[in-house]
Amino acid sequence: MSLDTLIYCNRNAITLMKNTCMRVVLIVLKSHANISFHHSGNPSSVQVLQGSANFHSRNSITALQQGGLLTIHENVEHTLTANEESAILLTIAVCPRLQ
Repeated sequence: MSLDTLIYCNRNAITLMKNTCMRVVLIVLKSHANISFHHSGNPSSVQVLQGSANFHSRNSITALQQGGLLTIHENVEHTLTANEESAILLTIAVCPRLQ
């Protein structure tokens, strides 16, 4: 996928891998596009493959440059805003919890 797919929208995503324990999603964002505040019940990570973005949680803002990686605990409300056209790799751990 190239960033050219953003011509028609502010963001796009494709699931690269999904199984019982993990999801890997490639997200592309136009400059200043954002993903609204949300949370996940699973731990995850975001890595900037191209461009740069700001990760906002209720308590902080983290600037992520190309190559930057951030881990996110479950149930942390957050948003992500692209500073320029950006490609983000989202990895979500979805293994069922052991009882």
